[in-house]
Amino acid sequence: MFRLIGALLTCVALTAPSAYAAGNEYQDSQGRFSVGVPANWVAHKTDAPQIAMIMAGVNGKDLVGICLVSVQDVPETRSASQSDIDEAMSQVFSPAFWEMSLKSAGASDVVVESTSVREDGGRKIHAVVMTMSEKGKDGPQPIKGKQEVHAVPGALHVVACVTPPDRYEAALADFDAIFLSYRPMRGLISQAPSSGRSVLTLYSGANFEGSARVLSQDAADIAALRLSGPPASVAVTGFGRWELCEGANFTGGCRLLAAVETSTRGRALPLGSARRKLGDDPRGAAGVASTAAGIALKTAAERVLKGR
Repeated sequence: MFRLIGALLTCVALTAPSAYAAGNEYQDSQGRFSVGVPANWVAHKTDAPQIAMIMAGVNGKDLVGICLVSVQDVPETRSASQSDIDEAMSQVFSPAFWEMSLKSAGASDVVVESTSVREDGGRKIHAVVMTMSEKGKDGPQPIKGKQEVHAVPGALHVVACVTPPDRYEAALADFDAIFLSYRPMRGLISQAPSSGRSVLTLYSGANFEGSARVLSQDAADIAALRLSGPPASVAVTGFGRWELCEGANFTGGCRLLAAVETSTRGRALPLGSARRKLGDDPRGAAGVASTAAGIALKTAAERVLKGR
């Protein structure tokens, strides 16, 4: 195990030329955030897509856990007030949102144990504690973790910390120290939308499984797309909301979707047409948050399994 941990920390170290030792404050090179580094932890910038920083902690020969930070520009919310963003995100971050976001990223056996909201610096921070399974060399391996999302004007910050379930309680003090020390900053925010227009993905199976069809334009008649069958789950990627209607030509019952949705008990979702809903409502950031949250936790879980 010690060799595996050493290899993991070496892997972390190779992602960037500079390391931040325990007791220091990690300052993002782009000025987007700062975070404290607990004792026996080391933090590094990483070149991994969508991951701004990763840190690993060890206690003797045991891996304490892995934490990482993902920062996503959301220029569409740059002019929104913090209170408007807080109100919009409070409508988004439900237990179902967290569960489906992880499933859409490929996690299995997802169980949301608790959700919470805390306030700091005049803004709301949304958190989830969850367990999931991630593929390991010996089959699915259980992982437990906590994740916080900071939604601020112009950006979404995701902080995710994970460890094997039997080590979670021992790691929690370090995890909380990292969460409580995290400070989002203005940094370098794009002047124009960087994520492009949102897209809608239709999955043939529930829980984002089976064949997938990506819609980048409005579709007045889903049947004309000649899918293998009606979709059983759908996901929005990028900023924006989509209007999903039961009938063709945007008729019948319609609902707005900004993140993810799956059927229950194997039933297909009634969908006859779909189109983008234009506007800069902060709730449109749900798709960005869902994708970032899922990727962050899965990436952290994969790093933990390398160190077991």
